[in-house]
Amino acid sequence: MNNYQAWEVDDSKFPTHGSVESRYAALLEYGILAPSTHNTQPWRFESDEKSLFLYPDRNYELSYGDSENRGLFISLGCCLINIMVAAEHFGMPLQATIRGSGNNIFLQLVQSKTKSENSSLRSLFPGIKSRTSNKLPYSPKVVAPNILKKLTLIPSIHLEINKRKIEEIANLHSQTAAEYAMNKAFARELSNWLRYNKTEQGDGMPGFVSGIKTGPSLVGRYVIRFVPKVLKVLAKKDKGLIMSSATVGIITSAKNNAEAWIDVGKKYQQFALQATLLGLSSTPLAAMIEKELAATRLARLFEVSADERPQMFFRLGYPTVDTKHTPRREIKIGKYNANTASSSKIT
Repeated sequence: MNNYQAWEVDDSKFPTHGSVESRYAALLEYGILAPSTHNTQPWRFESDEKSLFLYPDRNYELSYGDSENRGLFISLGCCLINIMVAAEHFGMPLQATIRGSGNNIFLQLVQSKTKSENSSLRSLFPGIKSRTSNKLPYSPKVVAPNILKKLTLIPSIHLEINKRKIEEIANLHSQTAAEYAMNKAFARELSNWLRYNKTEQGDGMPGFVSGIKTGPSLVGRYVIRFVPKVLKVLAKKDKGLIMSSATVGIITSAKNNAEAWIDVGKKYQQFALQATLLGLSSTPLAAMIEKELAATRLARLFEVSADERPQMFFRLGYPTVDTKHTPRREIKIGKYNANTASSSKIT
């Protein structure tokens, strides 16, 4: 299978008059195009004649880079939004429900029997196949206030354009990322997800996402694995990328649990799709979010309420070069086995 073929999904082949399960399978072709930490794609799918189920796939947990599974559940939320956007586009609006509890939650989607409450998502559909996580330098061009206002209509998104504040945030990121450079286990874990530019694997990060040419990308993972101090160089590079960004942002939540992280993923993906349609690029950086002290300092820099915790940090700006998509694994859908999990409606 071509590991980039997923991005060539043909909208005209959606089985509008097919079975419910065939339509769910088709929607997943858009779901898997969502971003995920290290492009791990940490999701698993099951379906039956009525429902589609999304699970966090524990095989793709990151013990050192995402120790609480925050990024895993945020990725699941991003996947969920892609599915719901596509469902709205194809005229089969879905209702999503959380099942289970704690870190053992998963998502159940069923076709809505009432008028859609998410019709606004339909307009985001063209962004699904265009979006990339652009880790390269952005143009210094200022994002117009009316565009920023449109992007912050999504609740809990906070944007910063003040250059002095952005410099302070860049310094905080650099200090926090440098701590990871001292962790050999983190470096080994990260190296497992770095890929040669011509990789035939269906996941991970080819070197080109960070501007690394084909030759060096062949050895990049080994350099990180055996010389982890090189991560300090990358932290310095990230500092420069943050400082040169016209805008940076965070997404916050009052709660700090799996359900809140899914909601954050939903919000980020709506933001990223809208930004794409406005000609903007965005990419998250997780270091400050994973460290509690750094997250607290980040919240102060953004002047958010004391009861709100930053759950994502990202750069935003106009791209200077076209970026490529990352590979995707083949979709596998299991048969759902009924259970008695409790539920609460996602709002």
